[in-house]
Amino acid sequence: MVLVILSRLLLTLNQTNNKSYSYTLPEYMVDYFAFDNEYGSTDQLWQNYFLAFNHLA
Repeated sequence: MVLVILSRLLLTLNQTNNKSYSYTLPEYMVDYFAFDNEYGSTDQLWQNYFLAFNHLA
């Protein structure tokens, strides 16, 4: 499931002009969901991040 989300996210972000942003977000997501969370992301951070997209939809 995480791979599906990441692949769709990368497809979306690759269409944007901000290339540095398009590569850091997947790194944060993979670190949080699959590795040791070295970036220190929290559940609340991800909920707040995706809540903005939820309001747009």
